[in-house]
Amino acid sequence: MNFILAIAARTAFVVAAFYVVKRLASLCKYEKAIQDNHCAKPCKYPHKDPFLGLDLFLEIAKAFRNGSFLETNRHHFDLYGTTFEANLWGVRVIKTIQPEIMEAVYATFFKNFGLQPLRLDVGGPFFGKGILTTDGAFWEHSRALIRPTFARTRFANFHSLEMHVDRLIDLIPGDGSTFDLQPLFRRLILDTSTEFIFGESTNSLLRSSSLDAQGFLQAFDDAVAGVGKRVMMGKMRHLVRDKKWEVACKTVHNYCDRYVAAALRGQNESAPKQSTTEVERWVLLREMAKETQDPLDLRYQILNVFSPGRDSTGILLSNVFFFVARQPSSWKRLRNEVLSLEGKPLDYDNLNSLTYVNHCLKESLRLAPFATFNQRICLQDTVLPMGGGKDGTEPLFVKQGDLVETNFYAMHRDRDIWGDDADEFRPERWEKSHPTWAFMGFNGGPRTCPAKQMVYTEAAYVITRLARQYARLENRDPCEAWQEEMRLNFQSKNGVQVGMCVTA
Repeated sequence: MNFILAIAARTAFVVAAFYVVKRLASLCKYEKAIQDNHCAKPCKYPHKDPFLGLDLFLEIAKAFRNGSFLETNRHHFDLYGTTFEANLWGVRVIKTIQPEIMEAVYATFFKNFGLQPLRLDVGGPFFGKGILTTDGAFWEHSRALIRPTFARTRFANFHSLEMHVDRLIDLIPGDGSTFDLQPLFRRLILDTSTEFIFGESTNSLLRSSSLDAQGFLQAFDDAVAGVGKRVMMGKMRHLVRDKKWEVACKTVHNYCDRYVAAALRGQNESAPKQSTTEVERWVLLREMAKETQDPLDLRYQILNVFSPGRDSTGILLSNVFFFVARQPSSWKRLRNEVLSLEGKPLDYDNLNSLTYVNHCLKESLRLAPFATFNQRICLQDTVLPMGGGKDGTEPLFVKQGDLVETNFYAMHRDRDIWGDDADEFRPERWEKSHPTWAFMGFNGGPRTCPAKQMVYTEAAYVITRLARQYARLENRDPCEAWQEEMRLNFQSKNGVQVGMCVTA
């Protein structure tokens, strides 16, 4: 027994010694790289646990539960600088809100920073390989499949959208009664996105959604929530089997596979000459099936599009009406601009000419972006142009394996960039403001959201239709401030409680 204990003790000593030596060698290499590249160390988060950073993890987890995740992270930048270093489960994390670092990570040194090591293992069992989970050649393949979807010619026809917005308007009380716009917008975009991706709408605005579609949507929510839990558990996720999550993933996959099979069958049949009606009902899955006949590839490609597309435009619309309802002058100006179209068709060019409407969209995205923060893992040692030193103005060395976390929410409200009124909804600022990397409403660089213009156009169409229909928009929420609620994305906790009147 004593012999076994002695062997165990020696083994533990050797392992510990090896770890210490390896750690010291890494530190020496890091210090030399900083010196050779004339870099400076960034400010640091004052960890109580310097080994795993559990103190910061617990603080963030508590803020998440309390609905203060976004503001807690923002406050950290006020305390520790616009770029600072932290520890996440033993991994060095560079947290930043500096536009120069955004440009370096997402554009200049794009190939030096990836997301596949962060996402594919965690989300792969559900999302598979697609535009959200991969880097390199496979990401380029996914991007090439998706990009044609969002060409101007594919969304310049609004006949289908018009039908769904008509159904939305039918559900809005026009007598000034208080109601919540947010769930209606989410249902609207759910209907349009499923029709666009699968070729069949869930028709949730008609209250006649099939049980099959409802089961898919519930399973999708459960599957995404399960991915979130796996992210939170980190390396411990493999120790727990989540049967509910596995069932949800299978349900979603089976639902998608049925549409994939139909699309592939359609490719094997002789295609008739395309009619005008078919152009209007252009379907993403059907078009992607022309490029690849791999059923698993198609399943995961459409899931990678459906996930961000399901809620993004709905949340954007909700936020626009949340902010505008609190400023009657903004609604008046917006409506006057819309009425100036004087019955012109709501096509791409006319919607794009609505300057103030587009300013309202950008200002809403600034205050409440889709992606509040993002992470990239450093794939090879890189010198960033800024972030080092006490004021963050010196070069910063980032070594392979480090994480860079860019916080868009905090950057969009940085007073040094946007002025003292950074927390205020003021669309007029966009008349003079033309920021590049200080505004990341749709990410940036090669991974800029391919649906960017489609989202703007679709949202502008909905806003224009409602502005034509309703003379008054009134806030009915006693809480003036936008408060966060995390579902698939961050949205308004209190919804959009408003009253809308047809007459002034």
